Amino acid sequence: MIHGFRHGFNQGIPNHNLGPSIPYFTPPNHQSTLLAQEKIESSITKEIEAGRIYGPNTHTQLMEKYKFFRSNPLGAVVNGDGSFRPINDLFFPHNNLQLPSVNSFVDKLDYATTWDDFEKVSKFLCNQTQPILLALFDWEKAYRQISTAKSQWAYLMVRDFNGSILIDTRNAFDGVAGCCL
Repeated sequence: MIHGFRHGFNQGIPNHNLGPSIPYFTPPNHQSTLLAQEKIESSITKEIEAGRIYGPNTHTQLMEKYKFFRSNPLGAVVNGDGSFRPINDLFFPHNNLQLPSVNSFVDKLDYATTWDDFEKVSKFLCNQTQPILLALFDWEKAYRQISTAKSQWAYLMVRDFNGSILIDTRNAFDGVAGCCL
């Protein structure tokens, strides 16, 4: 665990490529990003300033650093309150055996997770016989503090609205392994 906090956590993505004639795969972002473009651009700027995202980079610059790299399309989903939240679609492309998604390389059995509802969690807490320390935090901000191992960066990039590529060095919300860190 200490090693992960110091050097970044492995997301379970093995080294891979899409064949010798494909040096990169950088699909466009989903149209839904336009619904949250202002928020996404603001978040990207904040993440670059904080040193959690590197860029913007050109394809040529990244080809000098990586034998193969890929970006995953950004998208936007609607929160319960009607606001939009950006996602990094690590499941893209969907159901395409010729172009496997980043998440298709990750063995989900290595990252088994359960999501429980309020009733189960409250029963668990009530059945504890010793004091428990709990903390409240902004989940999104806390999540972005979790570093990803450098060996994973080539597979977790995103494109900005100008077509440049950004190296995201933090845990992605859409990753199979992300919720287990």
